[in-house]
Amino acid sequence: MVSFPKQGKSKRNVWTPEQRAYVSRAVDAGCLICDLLGYPGTPAQWHHAEFHMMGMRGPHESGFALCPYHHDKSRTESVHLNPANIPSFAAGYDERGLIALSMQRFGWPVLAATP
Repeated sequence: MVSFPKQGKSKRNVWTPEQRAYVSRAVDAGCLICDLLGYPGTPAQWHHAEFHMMGMRGPHESGFALCPYHHDKSRTESVHLNPANIPSFAAGYDERGLIALSMQRFGWPVLAATP
């Protein structure tokens, strides 16, 4: 399981400067899945992952940039409409793997996964 370190205090719908800078870097770079498939720089939006009980979304930094197609438009290749199938269209990554990859690429501290 991957732990996500907290940087500054954040309440729901309030972004810390660190979160805002990290998300801006990731979104400006484009869709993470398109980049893995060889199409870098596709315009993107931020996807918040759901990690908590009852569908609550995780903190702002626990997400990654996606184009509308991979976010919620495609019935076969979107993380919202087909979440169980993410590894088939995301080069073998699941949602947590995509979050860790985004954190590594765009500078959010990642703690080592514990077995």
